[in-house]
Amino acid sequence: MIFNKSQNIFNIKSFIPNSNNNKLEEISTYNNGALKIFRWNSLNVVTVDLSDKYTKNAILRTVIDRFSNAVCSLEPMIIDTLEHKRDTKLLLNEILKRPNREQVWKEIIRDLVNDLFIYGVYYLYAEMKGNNILSLKRIMPGNVNVSNNDEKGNVIDYNVTMGQENKTIKNIPYYDEKSYFFKQTFYNPTSDNFKDNGTSPLESASDAINHIDIANKFNLSFLQNGARPSIAFIVEPKDGYDGILTDEQRTILNEQLNSRYSGSENAGRPILLEGGIKVQNLSSSIKDMDFSKLIELSIQMICMVMGIPAEECGVISAKTYNSAEEARKAFIINTIIPFTNLLYDKLDSFLMPKYDKTGRYKLTYNKSNINLLMKDILDVMEKAKKTEAYTTNEVRSINDLDAVEGGDKVRVGMSTAPLNEAISKNFESTNKKE
Repeated sequence: MIFNKSQNIFNIKSFIPNSNNNKLEEISTYNNGALKIFRWNSLNVVTVDLSDKYTKNAILRTVIDRFSNAVCSLEPMIIDTLEHKRDTKLLLNEILKRPNREQVWKEIIRDLVNDLFIYGVYYLYAEMKGNNILSLKRIMPGNVNVSNNDEKGNVIDYNVTMGQENKTIKNIPYYDEKSYFFKQTFYNPTSDNFKDNGTSPLESASDAINHIDIANKFNLSFLQNGARPSIAFIVEPKDGYDGILTDEQRTILNEQLNSRYSGSENAGRPILLEGGIKVQNLSSSIKDMDFSKLIELSIQMICMVMGIPAEECGVISAKTYNSAEEARKAFIINTIIPFTNLLYDKLDSFLMPKYDKTGRYKLTYNKSNINLLMKDILDVMEKAKKTEAYTTNEVRSINDLDAVEGGDKVRVGMSTAPLNEAISKNFESTNKKE
């Protein structure tokens, strides 16, 4: 391993181990005080550092933030499954308002979703007092390491860095009421053990992410350096000189070209030559250097793996819906709701056993505050009223409203008397006429 103290960076290639298996491995390093995770396989190919790209790549940040903001905007709530109404008395409701002193619930959900897409895993730490939760905190994935495994490869202990403190945390099953450390991962095709982190879907779009960076850097430097096309250097014979460079001259020229004038950041930079070297333009037009179409294809690939319509990120040429409202609605129904269902099912299995051992209460989220879906909900309620297919409370539950007394009886027209009373009164009036 080579460490440059003056620049405080690692030379990555110097410490990638020689591995004969195809298993994806990773190592955590520090670069200018920031933790970075690098992954490699048997070919010693380092994958894209999504944490670094998130801070520098505008498209990647926009896509991840669009997803996490959609998920965290959904209001959490606890449902009493016996009485079919929302519960407001369990102490867990206080945690759902403010999980810790720095954040509200929406913020911690946003951070957990971001970690899941950047690192493939998120960690949640519960500070406990007895069986009650005092606070919930997100733990940065790079600060968590497995310190002890059993013979089957299952994790016994984690080594966790929290601020200036290192803690050893027991790996208690997440559904146990005494568990206080929880993680959720994406699917990992290279592992059959939950001790390994998942793989973010964005890793499959790493080429597209890198392409956007390189194309933007090339276009910027191309303009900054005068927007000159590429050139060729021709050594001409002169005054008895045959125009053939010696090996030493060729080496020096190549080194100068590679070190000072090659790469996207040096595109278009002028060069000073001497000794009868002729310059010839090679590029035909600046249009050939236009990467806009290729960048759009890269954006579409990133949006595809995230399940986001490309037009949501400004790619109008990739429009597949008749309106922006249809695109957002498809994004919510096909991507956000299935993802959020899984997210809250996992959180429910971790948090709820600490407050309810009967299984009566469930942690979920309120779908009725999704404005784009309200019209569909109202349509369902209207059809239910007309067809008399539901009770009043069943209709109210569609809109996540509390049940009302007597609302479980089938009603004639959904707005008059209960069916049994209507039959009884009709029978009495018939008898009186007879």
